[in-house]
Amino acid sequence: MNQNRIIRRVIRVVSFLTATALLLCCLGSAVAAIDAQRDPQALHYDVGIYTTDSNMNFRSAPSTEAEIIGLIPGGTVVLVDAVNGVWGHTTFQGKEGWLSLEYSSAAGAQSSAYVPGRYQTEEPLNFRSSAAELRNNIIGLVPRGSVVTVTEVSGTWGRINFGGKDGWISLLYCSAYVPAEETTAAPAEEETTSPSGPDEPSPSVNPEIPSSLSVDWLVLDISRHNAVEYFDWPAIKAAGVEGVIIRAGGRGYLYKDVYDDVAFYQHYLGAKAAGLHVGAYFFSYALTEAEAVEEAQLTINVLRSCKAQLDMPVYIDIEDYAESDHTDYQHVNAGKAVCTKVVDAFCKTIKQAGYYPGIYCNKNFAETLLDDSVFAGRSLWIAHYASKCGYTRNAVSMWQYGSSGRVNGYAGQNIDVNRCYINYPAIITGNLFFSEHTDVSVGDAGHSWQTAITSGCTTDGKQTVSENGTVYEEQLLPGGHGEKKIWVRVGTDPTLHAGQILTQTDVSGTYVPESSDQFDETLKAAEVSGGCRITRCKDCGEVMSIDYIYPPECEHTYAYLTITAATCSREGLSQSICGKCGKTGSESVLERTAHTNGEIRYYENPTTGTRFYASLCDHCQKTLYASYNFIPGDVDGDLKTDASDARLTLRHSIGLESINLIYLQNADFNNDGSIDPEDARLILRKAVNLE
Repeated sequence: MNQNRIIRRVIRVVSFLTATALLLCCLGSAVAAIDAQRDPQALHYDVGIYTTDSNMNFRSAPSTEAEIIGLIPGGTVVLVDAVNGVWGHTTFQGKEGWLSLEYSSAAGAQSSAYVPGRYQTEEPLNFRSSAAELRNNIIGLVPRGSVVTVTEVSGTWGRINFGGKDGWISLLYCSAYVPAEETTAAPAEEETTSPSGPDEPSPSVNPEIPSSLSVDWLVLDISRHNAVEYFDWPAIKAAGVEGVIIRAGGRGYLYKDVYDDVAFYQHYLGAKAAGLHVGAYFFSYALTEAEAVEEAQLTINVLRSCKAQLDMPVYIDIEDYAESDHTDYQHVNAGKAVCTKVVDAFCKTIKQAGYYPGIYCNKNFAETLLDDSVFAGRSLWIAHYASKCGYTRNAVSMWQYGSSGRVNGYAGQNIDVNRCYINYPAIITGNLFFSEHTDVSVGDAGHSWQTAITSGCTTDGKQTVSENGTVYEEQLLPGGHGEKKIWVRVGTDPTLHAGQILTQTDVSGTYVPESSDQFDETLKAAEVSGGCRITRCKDCGEVMSIDYIYPPECEHTYAYLTITAATCSREGLSQSICGKCGKTGSESVLERTAHTNGEIRYYENPTTGTRFYASLCDHCQKTLYASYNFIPGDVDGDLKTDASDARLTLRHSIGLESINLIYLQNADFNNDGSIDPEDARLILRKAVNLE
């Protein structure tokens, strides 16, 4: 009995070895046939756009022995910027690597079809220091619709000079520029460009600017969403940026509470130290004049508490929320009359405080929700993402042409970019006069300023400007504070802020004046236990500055702790907290995370009996991938069973190659729970119609 069992085992081993030899022979013939059809010497691939024919391994180098760094799904469109034999170099999901072009279809591949000449960009293009698509060689952004002159071509890359810099752009997203037919009476205009901006000369945007005030500056606008650590301000200045508009605060859409921007002061200090011109804006959600005044007053308080010296306007940013987690149209629903009153109230309050007022909104908002009269004497900042500013009803002082700018010195992904057409520092800090958005343009000569009413601490003065005896405009002169008085107290007051008006009753018995005999003792006590020292105006009582005094035993060491974790469906929030005393500092918004791929699992619909593999997001359970391919023996996903499937199964069973998880069930041909040479033998027999 034992002898018969041994004989049967020997017969089975011999049969398996025979089948394996036959399998390897068949696979060798099949591979040879495929190689004969795809002779690398007979094929030539060019850089260009390709579409993958099936799921493809993404490798770190142009070789089948190179590390697999990802999987590119079938039907994916990729840009190949370099070729090595049958391998193409591309960037996929933030990684650089190589894919086989043998299994991809060319869609607009180019050889050396480009020549030097004038081109027009069809999309916003990264401006690069070299002719290659690398993450660390971006030096700027060329907007859509820009006309550029290509002086040198390398493959599909063209060398241009843009914004005073030499660099490269991809010509795959450009078309040959054919200028409009020109009459013989008019000479051809010289091409003009500005740093990181579209090809549009400023006079076509604001023709009313006197030549003495006309500029064309690159200006950024930022908030706490542009992290402080992303900015190398000297490098940004060197890149050609002239100014920055910083968010001072905003109003929430849910509880309608106002808040200050926690990053304003650090942004302000960095920009000022680099020599940039600085302005501010407030994200408004006011629906009444009282709310608009409240927003303007908070803006003024922030500026004064930071002792900010602005030489650019202070804008109200009026728009409706349109975020991924919330969209509403409260301003649209409120109508033109309400929006006009809100903007007017904000600007009047800003001007009375001594700042130059301005209005920011998009093109449609300005055309439909604001009366033209509200723009008189105020800077108009229009957002319109196009090749040129399409708003023409009133003169535009500044134009926001994009929100995905790239600027050397800024490490973040995107930043808002603008073109400013008026030299505001000359207006705000000098005596030049310019009446915006009117037909009056007073030149440098022949005008004079005259003080009509002298300003006091609590009253504004008035000044007039005239030319040849004709008065063109009057403006308020903000009152100046008189003698300062300093008070100190033990313990801080969380309700106290700069700009607050304090009466003698408010401070009596709580704050000790500098003239008191108790001042030095109180100051010493505050230095031990903590307190604050305020400077207020003797005449009107307004708080001009606050210096908080912290106990010497706690030199705060702040670290950010996560309050609410960010997920794929919502932003998170972190709070800086002193590790010694627990004092809280600034907040920081955590950006949403990407979906987290869960394990690929097998599912079966109990109602329909449909079977499939799927991967769900671990957090929100969104289906990220699903496969209904249950063809026994199809282990490479090409919806058929052939010799290549048998070869892959055999190599997987002996550890030479891996099968994608979603096709593992198809590899277990005999359903015994394992993948071994026996499965490869059965798959081969099916491929040649023996099973």
